[in-house]
Amino acid sequence: MKNLFAVATVLAVAAGASASFSQMEMQTQGWAFPLSPGATTVSFDKFDTQGGTRVLKGVLLEIAGDMEASITAENNSVVPVNNFGVSITGIVDIDVGPLSGGLGIVANSPIVAVGATDNGGTPNNSGPDFADFGTVTGSDSDSAFGLPIPFWIGPGTVIGNVAGSGGFAAQGTADATINFDNFGAKGTAKLTYFYDVIPSPATASIIGLSGLVSLRRRRS
Repeated sequence: MKNLFAVATVLAVAAGASASFSQMEMQTQGWAFPLSPGATTVSFDKFDTQGGTRVLKGVLLEIAGDMEASITAENNSVVPVNNFGVSITGIVDIDVGPLSGGLGIVANSPIVAVGATDNGGTPNNSGPDFADFGTVTGSDSDSAFGLPIPFWIGPGTVIGNVAGSGGFAAQGTADATINFDNFGAKGTAKLTYFYDVIPSPATASIIGLSGLVSLRRRRS
């Protein structure tokens, strides 16, 4: 939640500048794709004013995601390595109309000691030069706040485009063979509408008549 404080500040400023957000409506969509690169879409309903009885005040986009891979590696150096490891890095971007967010993900495997390369003396995926790091995972989150422009209002849906890419590097040596399985990204995208409820014209008339009747009774 790296932008949680910033979002809270924006919400407070927006609320003070216009009106308090008395209600909220949230939609959450999951996304996932293999890497690299990968892409998908998410869909959100537009804001329904329900006949003018709801007034949109702001829109918040939040994205959270993980990037992971099952990793094994072999040291190809002729010397032992005491700090052998693998890191994965990646980015995921989402665009929903005027709002966008981005994830910057870094994940590091455990650090292990491996022997010098056996030059094929033992089968691959075995021997003193081999390490199985299991599943390596990294995560991040981001958010963006938008104003109540017409883009968000009406029937139909808004489409979000999610895209990502990733890579990897060995630590401790510049000469290694790295094997990746199930390299992918997954997460959620959440869209929140902040709005106020106002009486319909018919309801407002009834409230007005009720107040008038009460006033007349007090006068009599």
